[in-house]
Amino acid sequence: MKKMLYFMGVEWNWIFQRPHIFALELEKEYDLTVVCPKQIIHPKHQNNPPPKRLKELFQIPFQEKKSLIGAVAWKLHTSILGDLSQYDVIWVGYPLFGRYIPEDYQGKVVYDCMDNFEAMYSDRKEKNLQRVCREELNLLKRADVVFASSLKLKEKLLSMNPGKEIFIIRNGYGNIDLVTPEPAKEKKEYVLGYIGTISKWFDNDVVIGSLEKCSKIRYNLIGPVENRMIKEERVVLVPHRPKYRAQYSVLPDSNVQDTPLQYLQTP
Repeated sequence: MKKMLYFMGVEWNWIFQRPHIFALELEKEYDLTVVCPKQIIHPKHQNNPPPKRLKELFQIPFQEKKSLIGAVAWKLHTSILGDLSQYDVIWVGYPLFGRYIPEDYQGKVVYDCMDNFEAMYSDRKEKNLQRVCREELNLLKRADVVFASSLKLKEKLLSMNPGKEIFIIRNGYGNIDLVTPEPAKEKKEYVLGYIGTISKWFDNDVVIGSLEKCSKIRYNLIGPVENRMIKEERVVLVPHRPKYRAQYSVLPDSNVQDTPLQYLQTP
């Protein structure tokens, strides 16, 4: 069985999503080692089914901003990773982890682009954004296989590296009992549902503006909160992180699934 090193950009016990699903499926075909970040102070969010082998890279504050701290983090992380030449395949789900692949690595490299990551990168200084974009470009050029989770992301990658072969594997769902929607009719109240992280990209202004314009709507927001939260009577927050299967049970309570995200312009 071939050996694969699998880098993912979220903690293993974060909300169960694409990287976790890929890891557990790839584990059936490969001798898989999962590598993920780990915050020094971060509560455990949920008990996801663990992979057989898991390595956690502790994230040191300011490691991306201060060169000395970055050097310490590099030393710590490379010692945890060990000899990467032992792996037949290295799968990278977060572009900054591509930096750990040695120049002389002879195996296959896979890049799974699941987000427009620089739009969500916390440091908005132009110099630092350009640096992380260069790291993604280096990974993109080096990768033997590239996946994107949407046509928009594929187009973005092709604008960076024209002619690169890129395969789309969309995010999806499974094992859900679909409910036949009710016939359209006027209601006393309309419920707009959102499932996902409430972070800096969540457009609070759009939500508040819609509440002011329409007295018949309210929002059900389900997911972890990383940013300021709207204080409105018609905004109901479920801050916990239930399993995705459990989340589906709330969908019939919503008339519309909404995604009020800001458009973040990137270089």
